[in-house]
Parts: sequence; structure tokens; C-alpha cells
Amino acid sequence: MGADKASLPYRGGTLLSHMRTLAARSGAASILVGGGPLGELQDPVAGAGPVASLCALAEYALPETVPSRWVVLPVDMPLLEPALVRRLAAAPARAAAFAGHPLPLALSLDAETRTVLARLKIRLLAQGSVAVRQVLGLLGGQDLGASDSETAQLINVNTPDEWRRLNNRP
Repeated sequence: MGADKASLPYRGGTLLSHMRTLAARSGAASILVGGGPLGELQDPVAGAGPVASLCALAEYALPETVPSRWVVLPVDMPLLEPALVRRLAAAPARAAAFAGHPLPLALSLDAETRTVLARLKIRLLAQGSVAVRQVLGLLGGQDLGASDSETAQLINVNTPDEWRRLNNRP
């Protein structure tokens, strides 16, 4: 995109402020930002993507002091709606995502998840990247079905052309 996506202007704010509002409207008890210059969590490998932020979350979030269920919302999916986020958060599996879309991701931050993320951090440090699909696979992630209207919300904005199309939507 040529710029930090979180800082891009969107609906009178930034993509990051939009996603923070979405998280709050979806019922989030805690909101943390991972990765990037605006992140509260420092990724163990800068620029390594969402799994690096998951590893940082596992190290930051002490079991006694923070919620054990987390929903990871990518800043570049601004069409998500609170009902879809709440449905994802309510999935009973340790890890869940919508079929064909590894993000957004619901994750229970229990002992097994922490162990898996600690192992993935070692791989991340050695290889520089790990796919979110690997996290889902190692945790026995649940693929949730999505209706056509829900699938339309699961669109990433990764290129300048996609950004222009998003901003030209009615």
C-alpha cells in the first residue's frame, strides 16, 4: 500500500480507529493493537504478520489478569460488522475462523495455545514468517461457514486498487 494501513483515513478517522470502534461495538472487554508503529504489543519479529502479534499476545496476556478469549481483527478488513465478530467470538473451539479466511480469528489463550505459540515463535524467529493457517491447524481450529452477506464482509484491502474500490463503495 505504500503506507501503514492502520493510519489510512477511513470514515472520518483511520482504519485503526474504525477497527477499535468495531471491536468495542462487538463487546470487546480489552482491545490491544499488535504490530506496526501504532501497536501496543511489540512483535518478536517486525513485519512478520499476524502470528508474530499472536506470539506477543501470549507473552503479554497473563492468564489471571486478562480475558482468555480473544478475537484478532485485521486492520485491513473494514467491512466486518459486529454481529459477525460476535458469532466468531462465540465459536466453541480453541481456535476458529471462517472457512477460507484465516482472519479474523477467535482464539482461547489457554495453556495449550500458549505452548503452540511459544513453539511457533521459535519457528518465526528462524524463518521470518508463519502462516495463520498453521496456528489453526495446530490448535484443531474450527472452520465456520459464512453466508454470502457474511463472506462479503471478509474482504481484505491490500493494494491501492482495492483501497480505491473500498472508498468508492456506496
